[in-house]
Amino acid sequence: MKSVLLMFSVLLVTVGMHAHASSLDINLRDEAIRMTIRGPVNQTGLNMSLSGLHHENDKDLIAAGVSVVEEMEAGSYVGVGGKLYAFDANSVDGLGIALGGFFRYGLPGIPGLGLGGQLFYGPDVVSFDDVKQYIETELRLEYELLTQAIIYTGYRHITIKMDNNSKGRVDSGLHFGLRLMY
Repeated sequence: MKSVLLMFSVLLVTVGMHAHASSLDINLRDEAIRMTIRGPVNQTGLNMSLSGLHHENDKDLIAAGVSVVEEMEAGSYVGVGGKLYAFDANSVDGLGIALGGFFRYGLPGIPGLGLGGQLFYGPDVVSFDDVKQYIETELRLEYELLTQAIIYTGYRHITIKMDNNSKGRVDSGLHFGLRLMY
C-alpha cells in the first residue's frame, strides 16, 4: 500500500499542475495524515479535488471529486458535488461514489476567523466490494494567518458500513492543518 500512496502523491502533484490548482491542504493528527489539492478545471466554475488519507493502522483512503462553489460575502462560500473514493484496509477494500457539500463561514466582526465543514454520503447502491455505505463529516475552526495561508483545527469522522453490516472507522479525531492558496 505504501507504493500506492507514493504513486497517488505523484498523481496529486502532476494533475494539480495541469489543473492550475488553487490550494494545497495538509492536516495531521497522531494517527493520520491527509493531503488535498483543489483547483478549477476551467472557467465555468467547475472545480476538482484529489485527496489521500493514510492512517497508521494500515487504512488508506483516496478520493477524486468535482464540485461547484458559490462565493458568498467576504471569507464565506458554499459548495456541492461528488467524489469517487477508494478504501483499503487490512481485510476490507471498497470503492464508491459519495455526494455532499462543504462550506466556510467568515465570522463577522472577527477578521480572518471562520467556521468550515463538510458532509459526504455514499449509500449502498453506489458502494462496491466490501463497502456498503460511506459517511464523511468534518467541522473546523479556521484562521487566515496570511492572505495565502489558513491554519485550522478540526474534527473529522469517516466511517464505512461493510457488507456484513458491521461499521468500521476509517479516521476519527481532532486534527490540525494548513491550507496554502496559490
